[in-house]
Amino acid sequence: MEETNQPLGESGRDEPASRKLHFSSRENSEFKWKHDKTVIGALEVPSEPVLQLTGHYKEHSVMGYEEDCQKCLQLWKDLKLKESFVKAFEGLPVETKCCGLINDMDSTIKHHVPILNHGWAKQVNDELLSKEGYCLSLYVWSWSNPTGKAETVIPMIRFHSLQISIGKGRG
Repeated sequence: MEETNQPLGESGRDEPASRKLHFSSRENSEFKWKHDKTVIGALEVPSEPVLQLTGHYKEHSVMGYEEDCQKCLQLWKDLKLKESFVKAFEGLPVETKCCGLINDMDSTIKHHVPILNHGWAKQVNDELLSKEGYCLSLYVWSWSNPTGKAETVIPMIRFHSLQISIGKGRG
C-alpha cells in the first residue's frame, strides 16, 4: 500500500498519512520539534539510556531546507558551539529525586532547556548567529512509550532561518 503525505495543520509540513495517533512514539512525534515554521533543522543530543552531552549528535533537517541546515551545522562546528553548549548545560545543577539521592535526567533536561534558551542561546544568537541570518533554540522532544520507560525525553538544538516569514507558508 502506497503512503501519501498530508499537510500538518497550518505549518504546511508533510507528515505520513499512516501516522498512528493512538500512542506517542518517536516516529509519530517527529512533527513536534519542527512545528515552528522557521525551523530548518536540528541536532538531537543523545540521551538514551543516559544523557551524553559530549557524544555524537544526530542531525535532522527539514525537507526543502537541507542546504540552509548544512550552513547552520557548519557554523555550529566553526564557532565551536558544542563545547559552549556542554559547558553551559553542565554549569547548571542536576535535578534529583528520592531526597537528592538519585539524579533525574528527564527533569534536568526539562528544567535546563528554558534556562539555556534565555541565557546561552540568546547570547549565541545575539553575538554570533543572527548576523549570519540564523538563530538556534533548545527544545524538549518527548513522547510516551507503550512499554518500558513511560516517557522518552530528548534535548534538541533547533536551527531557525531568520529569512522565513512566520506569517507566510512555504508556498
